[in-house]
Amino acid sequence: MKIIWLKGRLCVAKRTKRVRARLDSAKDVNGNKMAILRIGKNTIGEIQTIDDHLAARSNKGKIFHVKNISEGLEDLLSEYHLHKK
Repeated sequence: MKIIWLKGRLCVAKRTKRVRARLDSAKDVNGNKMAILRIGKNTIGEIQTIDDHLAARSNKGKIFHVKNISEGLEDLLSEYHLHKK
């Protein structure tokens, strides 16, 4: 899986098929910034800062501790495609 930018959008090249993903910014209840990853209308997960560390949480509730946003995106997209029917 390869993450690329195409015309200002985040895309994932999976073999010959590309998936368009959107990364939106928001704030949680405590006012912390977080990024929400969406494919179409579906929310895939979110990446947020927790105690000076980044954590990516999938919409299934699985939490990944990541070093940077790119790693979080890869983990969330891998988890999404793993459980996609």
